Amino acid sequence: MEANEIKGLKLLGDMFSRSLTVRGGIIDGTTQVENVLTDIIAWCFIPTFEKLDEEVDNQLTEKGIALKSLILRKLEFEDKINALEDTVRITNEEIWNANKKLVKEIGKELHKIQKFRNLLAHSPLDTSKEYRNNLTTNINSPSDLRNCPLQIIVYKKGEARKQNLDENKVIDEIERIRVTWYKLLQLFALLKNDSKDAKACETLASIDSKARSKILKHYGLNK
Repeated sequence: MEANEIKGLKLLGDMFSRSLTVRGGIIDGTTQVENVLTDIIAWCFIPTFEKLDEEVDNQLTEKGIALKSLILRKLEFEDKINALEDTVRITNEEIWNANKKLVKEIGKELHKIQKFRNLLAHSPLDTSKEYRNNLTTNINSPSDLRNCPLQIIVYKKGEARKQNLDENKVIDEIERIRVTWYKLLQLFALLKNDSKDAKACETLASIDSKARSKILKHYGLNK
């Protein structure tokens, strides 16, 4: 095997490691968001206003947990997103009327989160010789590796399309997940008539992230 081929395979391995970190962060964050969404739906059907735990997102009774584990966790993420508006409206029409904009905004953002999660979950890293040769030609230092975009294969409408995984897009999606998580917690608190927690979550959701550079570094995307 030629030296360039060995270098290309090694660099591809490095990109695999970077891809695992990037995908893992998005998928983990999406899992946390979906979990709170599931908790809200379960609580709406089996509500309790008893303070079961200090955490606003851990407020299900035993029957609520049973509903979540036996039925709701078997539903697709999209099904739960689509059910959110009607579930809130039927559970508490007053909360729905007062916070319709918030609920609709959460649903819109959840669909975007789901779409990007699915893109990462179902699009393999490009391992073609062309991509390996590109890595070999353009990467000569760790900084070059960080600047080189991940390239994935997107299968759509009977075609396989190569697509660069834009670093800024990844960071924007991480921020979307963070904000939506807090907004879900805000909605949960409103449903439970906990205005103090609702206000705190609203404030946290509205704060601009000041850690973009740290996030970039953590996910190996810093330039």
